[in-house]
Amino acid sequence: MYYPVTDAAMDTASYDEFADGPYLSRKEMEWFWDLYLSSPADATDPRAAPLAAPDLSNLPPTTIIVAELDPLRDEGLAYAERLSAAGVEVATTVYPGAPHGFWWLDAALSQAGAAPPRRAAS
Repeated sequence: MYYPVTDAAMDTASYDEFADGPYLSRKEMEWFWDLYLSSPADATDPRAAPLAAPDLSNLPPTTIIVAELDPLRDEGLAYAERLSAAGVEVATTVYPGAPHGFWWLDAALSQAGAAPPRRAAS
């Protein structure tokens, strides 16, 4: 999972720290959530917001990649912690100095060149 979206609350420290980006802002995420959810009540549905799930124990081994300069950073890390606490094998990598979407910026950011080999084969 690259910079996973796991919680609709948008109330983490990284959302406050990077509310204006770079590359992804709180306002853009509000827009995405408004498009994604059928109603505000869906924001706590685990199918939309996996951190809302009461039990994560039956999930497969997971790789989570987060960017340090990303509003989504803390919810990705929180999801990794929840998975680990549920007994799921988790590999988590935080890319220092990287913004949201860094994987596509391989011509400009050294972190991007390191990330693709970690992704799962399709």
